[in-house]
Amino acid sequence: MSDVTKQELLDIRVLEMLQTPPSEGESAHGELLSTLAGADGITPSDSVLMSVVDAYLSDANSEKLSDLLLVLPLKSAAADRVYEHKISERLRRNYRERWVIGRRHEAIEEVLNCHQTVLEEDFHISDAALASLTTRLNNYIRLYIEVLMEEREKEKDPTSPAFAACLRAFQLIENKGRFIADVSKDYSVLINYWEALFFSPEFRSQEEADKMLEENPQVRNLIMTFSTVNPIRITCSSARSLSRRQPPPGPRASQWKRIPLPKTRGDIAEVQPGRVREDQVLRGIARSPM
Repeated sequence: MSDVTKQELLDIRVLEMLQTPPSEGESAHGELLSTLAGADGITPSDSVLMSVVDAYLSDANSEKLSDLLLVLPLKSAAADRVYEHKISERLRRNYRERWVIGRRHEAIEEVLNCHQTVLEEDFHISDAALASLTTRLNNYIRLYIEVLMEEREKEKDPTSPAFAACLRAFQLIENKGRFIADVSKDYSVLINYWEALFFSPEFRSQEEADKMLEENPQVRNLIMTFSTVNPIRITCSSARSLSRRQPPPGPRASQWKRIPLPKTRGDIAEVQPGRVREDQVLRGIARSPM
């Protein structure tokens, strides 16, 4: 029997099994997973795998989705869809259940852990899906950093609990960013943090940006490699937002040069120039490709 015939027979069997939705019992769920995992190297066609994914997404059971991901072909369209759905739901839930009710530190810790997870599990998904997810993660990270920066700028008393909470959050961002950079060679968290410090109107924050580059030479080298803020060069997923922002007040305004960069769908910076606002970033996230 040819492989094509085996795949057609497997397609028929899987579609028949889908007549009993996974939500209607563990036996149906387990039998379907066993069929997908034990097919002697033969996988269902892409369209049938997508039908399986649709059935599981309609069930909205995160544990079953995780089980399904383990038996889907690596880097397949079906695996991409399941993984992106899981991460996107995790980010939205974190925003709703932590960030919007003021649990800033917990929300930041969760989004950074999510970023680390995606980088560590990139073997599951295609390069395109990885790029889409990291863009979405950086949108959230940039939003959280920007809002915290504004809150610290408004808080004039450095001994207040609110000011201390911002400092703890920034310390978490920098420490976690360094860890992710060391393990995964991904510097986007550190660069997003440096960007917010560098373009803050507060001289104190600008000094922190300089100190951060001194302590993180890899970040400095990356920034020096691209773009044209003179004498410092910027590169990160948010470089488009930098090219549209107004120069910060003070001596650095004379160093500013605009950067002509192409637009990318879903980028926060397309919404409008100026400091990123919470409603803008959510619209940008909603427009990001799934």
